[in-house]
Amino acid sequence: SAETCGVVMETHRCDYGLEFLRGKGGTPDIVVFFNPGFTCPDYTWHDALAAIPSKTPFMVATNTEMEGAHDCQYLFKRKFISELPDYLDEILGGQDEEKSNSS
Repeated sequence: SAETCGVVMETHRCDYGLEFLRGKGGTPDIVVFFNPGFTCPDYTWHDALAAIPSKTPFMVATNTEMEGAHDCQYLFKRKFISELPDYLDEILGGQDEEKSNSS
């Protein structure tokens, strides 16, 4: 007999951060950001990203490939990810300074 696995998704309309995790959150299995706009100057995601428990995977979904590339740069510069995808320089047309400087 085949085993089945259910997925339960919880959403909360609030800021994600340490206050949320202490109050109603608990430890997530994964954190998902839908079109966060990490590079938008109108708000900051640093506290939300810093609140993700160590070794907890997170996923970022964006509207465009270019926005995804910029989000990768943002995450890398702030040490939320340890390396950039190899194809990023091609997408950014040579604008990926971290990859260029480390070669």
